[in-house]
Amino acid sequence: MIEAPNDKFPQRKFAIQTALGEGSQGKVYLVKAINWGINDQKQYAIKQQTNINENEQAIINNIINYQNEQSNPPSQIIKTYEIFIQNNKVFIVMETGEMDLYKYLTSKQQINLEEKIRIMKQLSLSIQFFHENLKLVHRDIKPENFIKVGNEFKLIDFGLAKKPQDRFMTQNVGTPFFQAPEQIQGQNNYTFSVDIWSLGCVFFEILKGQTLFNANNIQQVQNLVLNYHQKYLEDQLNQNDIPQNLKSLLIQMIQYNPKDRLTIQENTLIIQLLIRIQIRI
Repeated sequence: MIEAPNDKFPQRKFAIQTALGEGSQGKVYLVKAINWGINDQKQYAIKQQTNINENEQAIINNIINYQNEQSNPPSQIIKTYEIFIQNNKVFIVMETGEMDLYKYLTSKQQINLEEKIRIMKQLSLSIQFFHENLKLVHRDIKPENFIKVGNEFKLIDFGLAKKPQDRFMTQNVGTPFFQAPEQIQGQNNYTFSVDIWSLGCVFFEILKGQTLFNANNIQQVQNLVLNYHQKYLEDQLNQNDIPQNLKSLLIQMIQYNPKDRLTIQENTLIIQLLIRIQIRI
């Protein structure tokens, strides 16, 4: 049982139903609300952490404030209701989801092209919200960080997000399969474009059902990324029946030079256009 009193509901608590997962930052539980007014007996996901830095707390509060304003467009971020501290532990109350994108891709026998494009749009919109509204670089985009809620995939993790000018942006953080070359190299002051590279790698996995930079260990993966040439991607794309306009999209996202990559706004517009014309061009 998680005790969660507040000013309006001093007897509020959350009954733990089951554990949903565990990561480096804490555990996630499926819970049922008790003594929470109109939310009573509803199910939620609660993330429990031993601590939280000011940066992550500010991000969560900004997301909550944005989502609470009903006139705002959807953020494609997991609905976050509250963050509170109890018994020296941090709790984040969120909507529940089904499975992450990685599990979805590996568990489904067949995903048609229309659905793949729709998922790509949802992912792109979530990163666009991060770049435009929060002014943050996510730095750890991967299939496991998107969860299925109803018919949509939403971003669920933002613990590594930083502002582009942050001096700590030089840290080599993220997941090797999806890291941009400048992240691996530890370059100074990398920009929003690292997320475009990572998102392109996720799109590749959605379209082909396999990782773009596949190797036996992390060092080999990093070597593939650091020695990347466009022909490598083109050869991979040509092995499957992927429409030419989607190949072109991925090539524009996965460029070695960060300045040559699409912006997230351009990326979203292209995907929306492809959906509108039903991938006919």
